[in-house]
Amino acid sequence: MKRIFALVLAIATFTSLPASAGQSARAVKSSSTSTATWAVSAIGQSQIITYQPYSLTWVVTSGVAYDYFALRNIGSVPISNFFVAINKIRLSGNSNPNEIFFERCVGGIWSVSTNQCSGTVALIASASDASFVFSGINLSIGGEISMRARTQASNRNNFSTTLTTYVSRQDIRGQQVTNS
Repeated sequence: MKRIFALVLAIATFTSLPASAGQSARAVKSSSTSTATWAVSAIGQSQIITYQPYSLTWVVTSGVAYDYFALRNIGSVPISNFFVAINKIRLSGNSNPNEIFFERCVGGIWSVSTNQCSGTVALIASASDASFVFSGINLSIGGEISMRARTQASNRNNFSTTLTTYVSRQDIRGQQVTNS
């Protein structure tokens, strides 16, 4: 009787268990969205991003004053155009400010020690202009443009010059949508 009971118990146990040799798969669809941000910041050498206008800090070499800075894409999308406003405030003196030239080092970077560009120098604007525009560029996320401001040193005037960058919604490069 014990044998029959054990046999019935074993048969019931093994026939009621599900098969464990099969595989199962589960598909899960998820999606996420984020808000795009677009901004370009003017930052000095070894300076952290402050989200404030950039103040030119002049270093005079042989009668010429220089300031080296970068225009960096700090947003989350590539940018094709942006605008830089130049603001000059007289601190002392009574004559007009010296003209400031804004130059880009294309295909290279500026050497602060030699005041030279390792690529090609391109004049972007002068401070007799109130602003300048970068257009038709592809400034990738985190990408930057190496810049130099240059003017003749002056003992008769003292001006504070700041740069403020603006990027409008239409100036961001359209994103590419892919389906996979």
